[in-house]
Amino acid sequence: MTSRIRSVRLEDEVYNALKAMSERPYTPSWHIQEALRQYLAGKAPKKEIAPKKPEKRFTPPTPQEAGNYFLLRGSLDAVNESDKFMDFYASKNWMVGKNKMKDWKAAIRNWMRSSNEKSQRANQPSAKQRVGDAIHGSTANDWG
Repeated sequence: MTSRIRSVRLEDEVYNALKAMSERPYTPSWHIQEALRQYLAGKAPKKEIAPKKPEKRFTPPTPQEAGNYFLLRGSLDAVNESDKFMDFYASKNWMVGKNKMKDWKAAIRNWMRSSNEKSQRANQPSAKQRVGDAIHGSTANDWG
């Protein structure tokens, strides 16, 4: 008999708690209230200031665009360099490593930078020439 009385009391307590919760007015949290105030004032909520821009898909440059950019960057041999650049990346399906190229102008800048470094290395004497210079005190090319 006690168990039945106990269960009835428990059910009554749960029922009273649920009834009190349903009678209590709903108060939204402060950030929902703030968003609602901004909306009613004609302003967009802070989180939705601007919609996301759709991502631009990469489109390879035309040979003219690449050539013009090489000229703009001060390349002395823009036509040949742009042809080399276009052929190289077209053969690689416009991939840089394992990733699709995102910015062809940045790739051209890197192309020019690396070609400048290669030309500077080509103008320096080789290790063989440097050893000869150290031994003989003159340039290795003068050995005759």
